[in-house]
Amino acid sequence: MRLPCTEPPIPVSLKTGGGRNEHKGEAQSERMRRAERGGSAGFARRGAAEAQQLNISMFHGTHEWQPWDKCQSGTKRGDMIQIDTTKCTKCGWCADECPARIFVTSSGPGGNLELRHVEHCTRCGHCVAICPKDAIIHEELPAGDFEILSGTAITPEAMRIFLLSRRSVRAFKEKPVPDELIKQLIEVGTHAGTASNAQTEGFLVIRDRNLLADVENLVIETLWNKMKLLGNTVGRKLARIKYGAELSQQAIQYYERFKTMRAGGEFEEGVFRGAPSVIVIHGQRSNRNVHENCAIAARNIEMLAQSMGLGTCWAGFLLVAAGLTDKIADRLGIPGNRNVYSALMLGYPKRQYKKSIPRRQREVRWT
Repeated sequence: MRLPCTEPPIPVSLKTGGGRNEHKGEAQSERMRRAERGGSAGFARRGAAEAQQLNISMFHGTHEWQPWDKCQSGTKRGDMIQIDTTKCTKCGWCADECPARIFVTSSGPGGNLELRHVEHCTRCGHCVAICPKDAIIHEELPAGDFEILSGTAITPEAMRIFLLSRRSVRAFKEKPVPDELIKQLIEVGTHAGTASNAQTEGFLVIRDRNLLADVENLVIETLWNKMKLLGNTVGRKLARIKYGAELSQQAIQYYERFKTMRAGGEFEEGVFRGAPSVIVIHGQRSNRNVHENCAIAARNIEMLAQSMGLGTCWAGFLLVAAGLTDKIADRLGIPGNRNVYSALMLGYPKRQYKKSIPRRQREVRWT
């Protein structure tokens, strides 16, 4: 038997992202128009060869929530979730875990279990995953797609040492990273949590040395055009007013470093450090949590990569430059409604660190 909704569903159409267009300037507006006319098709064409080679999706930005009465299965949203009453023990776990409060127990555990406002479902899958009796049936999340996890054997101390041993790697072997390992890294990236379960992040794996060199030159050009303003007293004073003493001093240090590197012709591989692969994570500009979503995905990738004997390093220069110009996203074939928000250099490290590094004391408050 299926328990019906006890309250009429509200016909709300939900769509990921949304919000007002925050892009400024005619150039950005044109990129948005191109994307709407099919810019993502160009991205797909350029990335098709590598996507096929790795058997991964290079672009995950096309999914939109469907209206409540036109869900992917073709049934009404009220029929999307079912409870098998022959299996259900009324434990109430689904009600406790559901972020949208769709499952309701009338009088606590053991009471009648009801469904309401199913149109609010975010398809997070927690109800199916937590049910100890497999009594939850979700038409858009087939039970066969859920992987049975055997638990972890990692002790807290082992995990602590593992996290403390993580270092940013900037010296890589020329040995390429096997496709199978990259696919596993992308998998854990896609399993990272996202705000409202949006799952709109896309992954771009770059191994083309010519493309990396082109992007590197764009990054250096973009950052220098911005940094050179710190070469005079007025520029430095304005930076202190806008960013504060600590951040402006950090920016000045980068300016001095870039000036020295430019004078000595030392910019080659200065952005990606000769890494054999770079994983770029991009997301929708209109998503308020896009930075967090992409960063969490990158952290998942970092941790699994370390367990594989791989080294990673955040490509911070790339992220800053991508926020200053659309040329970076254009060169990478990323549609105009999206941008780069995380990027990791990836490869086998030339050497291993044997010591953790001291960190300065931070303020910790207990209330």
